[in-house]
Amino acid sequence: MLDVFVAPRLPSLAVAATLRTVKYALLLAIALLAGCENQNTKPGPPTQKYTKLTVTDLTGDLVSEWIAEGRVKKSDQGYTIRAVERWTAPPYPIHSQFPNGRPSTVAGQNIVLEDVEKPAWLKKLDGER
Repeated sequence: MLDVFVAPRLPSLAVAATLRTVKYALLLAIALLAGCENQNTKPGPPTQKYTKLTVTDLTGDLVSEWIAEGRVKKSDQGYTIRAVERWTAPPYPIHSQFPNGRPSTVAGQNIVLEDVEKPAWLKKLDGER
């Protein structure tokens, strides 16, 4: 009897191309649909967080007070903020307001952070109650 060697049958190129197309189409669909969920259910503009930073010297005397809008980031020099209001202490007290925000770095020996509400003058400026 004559033994005939039969090679295993490989999938045709057309089947391999179709499987590859389906695989990439599924990956594309997953990538495009992954970010469709929206967690923002509140109407209107997003609310900002306001933080008061009180800077004192080593004896506890007030140096300055700041009100920051948004994120307060710790840095090597102190805190990096977007300031909307600033008070400086005597002998030359100054009260400054920054309606559009001002990038600032707050530095000092003692800095205390406290959550506060949006300043009244900024609410009035934005037309809020």
